[in-house]
Amino acid sequence: MDAALKLFQAMTAQRCEPSIVTYNSVMHALGRAGRVDEACNVFKQMITKGVRPDSVSYNILIDCLGKAGQLDRAFELFEQSNGSITTHTYNTLMNSLGKQGEVQGLPEQLLCHRLQQTLDR
Repeated sequence: MDAALKLFQAMTAQRCEPSIVTYNSVMHALGRAGRVDEACNVFKQMITKGVRPDSVSYNILIDCLGKAGQLDRAFELFEQSNGSITTHTYNTLMNSLGKQGEVQGLPEQLLCHRLQQTLDR
């Protein structure tokens, strides 16, 4: 993992702009390695560089935060994701919340969020 991260950093230092796929791959690898804060930093860097997160970006980070037990941050990111939410995003969030025992009222919260999103379009 460290070698891949060094290569990514060298890539950006050489002004070789990473694509969304590159950013997502790095965040996914960091998340799998339990390096949640670093994955979040890559996400922030991506936005700073003008690369717009896609549904995969949000799903990766929400999953990463949920597995780390950082449900507040996962839900905050979920709320910020605007039109990038997919069925996979809902499933990921529900899975994380269920594993933490935080399921009371969950279906209603997610349904209301989805309805609001539909009405806003």
